[in-house]
Amino acid sequence: MNRNIKINKKVILILLPIAYIFIGNMKAVYSTPLPFQEWVLMLYTLIGLICLLFFCVTRKIYINNPLIILLFFTLFSIIPTFSAYYDYSMYTAIHMIGQSLFWVASFTLSYVIAYKSRNSIQSAKLITILIPIFAILFFNVRQFSAGRGIPDIITAYYNLFLLPFLLTVNKKALKFSLLIIIFTTIILSMKRAGFLAFILALFVYFLIHYKSYIYSKKRLYVIFSGVMTAMLLFLFFDFFIKKYEITILSRLYAVFDDLGSGRYEIWKKTWNMIKCSDFFSLLFGHGFNAVYMDSVPQYSAHTDLLEVIYDYGILGSIFYLCFYLRLIKYYKHLNKIKSEIAAPFASSLCIALVISAFSHLIIYPTYFIFNCIFWGLVTGECDREFVKNERLGLIANGKYNCSSL
Repeated sequence: MNRNIKINKKVILILLPIAYIFIGNMKAVYSTPLPFQEWVLMLYTLIGLICLLFFCVTRKIYINNPLIILLFFTLFSIIPTFSAYYDYSMYTAIHMIGQSLFWVASFTLSYVIAYKSRNSIQSAKLITILIPIFAILFFNVRQFSAGRGIPDIITAYYNLFLLPFLLTVNKKALKFSLLIIIFTTIILSMKRAGFLAFILALFVYFLIHYKSYIYSKKRLYVIFSGVMTAMLLFLFFDFFIKKYEITILSRLYAVFDDLGSGRYEIWKKTWNMIKCSDFFSLLFGHGFNAVYMDSVPQYSAHTDLLEVIYDYGILGSIFYLCFYLRLIKYYKHLNKIKSEIAAPFASSLCIALVISAFSHLIIYPTYFIFNCIFWGLVTGECDREFVKNERLGLIANGKYNCSSL
């Protein structure tokens, strides 16, 4: 990172609570949790939702702005979640609403900070310091979980969702070292969806980042670098799985034999739950994490496609889909102006879509937050440049360019 760039202190302020909550979550598996984690999460969500409402009401923003989409999603998700958990207690209902909208608050705070100030993405690169910390905590979780049947999927995915931030780092030695740490964590986690997401995200990154060099004088260097990187990763992977007897490849080959560890049956049962819903529940949903609450035996949908439909209904699903479509439009714009952030942004979308398709995102207010922060910073900075150029009359002249990205 360029030392001449001034660190945006506001970005650090939104990253510190996230780091505190996530480190506490990982420690809680094998040790005592950090104090006041739930209160930090609830306060963070409350501040984020206040900013969301205030920004949408006081600013002249377009109807397809991601914050407007998230505001509608929030409004339509609060009622079914509150209704689902109010019978337990008022505190439980409020707590579950806070968890369900934690990702919305994280995106909002990141967006607003990037929209109002510069150097947000540069400052956010500091979050990569968490990669070795999360790796050490994950190894402790894995050792503690051995033979106890304690799942470590969430702790393994924390590092995976830091990959887009790492891909914005310019120092190649540091980037490759931390990349190996993420790769090791994913391999040890034995999670097929995480492994596929990591490989596809890297492939998408290299495909987009280096495409401009393919027809340039540097094409031989780029091809050589790509081949060497792939060979090093393969040799490391081959050594690692043999030394520690990792069977992730066997699990990938067996995906059709075990039907994704029973996912096919879960998907069928969840779809039947959706079809049996009454009209009101089908339209507005059953509330946050309702698949788990209503299924027998209790399970989650293992895909956001069905989870969102059941939890938030048709209306919530439409706004959730619109949010992703809007993110894809941001990527197209970044790619069009040949922004350096386009490739990491595409990788973040790739990770989210793979994990969302075969695992969970929206029902876990944890690792998904890193993507939300990254998306918020990028889209906020992009919209700030858009407004600035619009005021200068460059939009009408077709000269809009996100120079800071």
